[in-house]
Amino acid sequence: MIVVTTSLPLAKLLNAKEPVTKSDNDKNFKDLTIWLQKHHCKLDPTFPNIDQENMQIYFELNCAGDINEHQIEHLRTLPGIEGAYRKSEEGLPQ
Repeated sequence: MIVVTTSLPLAKLLNAKEPVTKSDNDKNFKDLTIWLQKHHCKLDPTFPNIDQENMQIYFELNCAGDINEHQIEHLRTLPGIEGAYRKSEEGLPQ
C-alpha cells in the first residue's frame, strides 16, 4: 500500500463533494491530476467522510499497475504533496 499525505487545502479539494472550482490550489490540483492520469492511479481518502481536518490529509494511492520508488519520489515533489511512502502489508490488520 502507498500512503500519501497532502496539504490541507489540497486535501479539501480532493475530498470535495462538489465539483472543484477555480482557487489558489488549481496548480497543485492540476499537477497531481496529470501525475495520477499518467500512472493510471487514483487517491482514495483513508478516512472518508470525516470532519476532522487533521485526518482529511491522508490518502491511499491505488494504481492499475505497479508503482516504483522513482515514481513515488516524483509524486513527493508535486505541489501540495507532503509525503508519500510504501507501507508494509505485514503491518496492516486483516
